[in-house]
Amino acid sequence: MSAEAQRELAEANEARVSLDYERAKALYEQVLAADSQSPPALHGLGFVLMFGFGEFEEGLRRMEEAASQAPDDQVILLDLAKSYAMLGEDEKVKPMLERVLALDPDSKQGQEARNQLQYYP
Repeated sequence: MSAEAQRELAEANEARVSLDYERAKALYEQVLAADSQSPPALHGLGFVLMFGFGEFEEGLRRMEEAASQAPDDQVILLDLAKSYAMLGEDEKVKPMLERVLALDPDSKQGQEARNQLQYYP
């Protein structure tokens, strides 16, 4: 990833955290124009589409694409599990949480996955 794309990604993440979803969306789309398979940009755009714009289907598709590009990224996988839970796709939640836990049970995300698994026996 170029230095410019890294800067745009950092700005997009800051905008998302600040709830400036319009700016975040534009910046994530710029990063994806240069690298259409960027897992962090796909993840961020998916989050913004769902929570900022109510575009749940497209946002979920972007998050799933990010997870397929970065199958060992616990942050992306955990957010995908949470998105499935929020959208009532319960059959997909447990396997995703188990994946997060299997990658590193001692990480912050692993611990959170373990805690969430109690709701999905």
